[in-house]
Amino acid sequence: MMKITDIWKLPSLKLSAVLFAAAFASGCVTDQFATGTSGSTSEPVAGTTEVITDEGEYTPAVPSKWVVLSGDHLWGIAGVENVYNNPEYWPLLYKANLAEISDADLIFPGQVLQIERDLSVEQIDAAIQHARTRGAWTVGESEAADSTYVSNSP
Repeated sequence: MMKITDIWKLPSLKLSAVLFAAAFASGCVTDQFATGTSGSTSEPVAGTTEVITDEGEYTPAVPSKWVVLSGDHLWGIAGVENVYNNPEYWPLLYKANLAEISDADLIFPGQVLQIERDLSVEQIDAAIQHARTRGAWTVGESEAADSTYVSNSP
């Protein structure tokens, strides 16, 4: 069993603690929201970025919300490991946040997106199919394909 004093020997925990402290000090983190940027190479920062098990193993926490930062986009957010870990799941974020997002290609810093969990295989398959076949897009206009996906998906 791992002692509490051994926790700081885990390299990623040290890095996470430093990242969290920096984000908290800058005002980017609250205790309610996962905050991150998919436009950078860094991992998202959350109020709790890791969970340590009794065996001393750690896993990323699973956020239920995402606060959009400059440079974020649905494809990138969906691809983050502790969100969906697959960028082709972006339609799930779009559909779950229709009240916040009028155009899937245009999200804004400060928007709080819900991350839907407990998805069915049908919902995931429909999202992937839409992501792969959506076609051309224009920023500022909601594509007809997106409306069809929302209307017809499970």
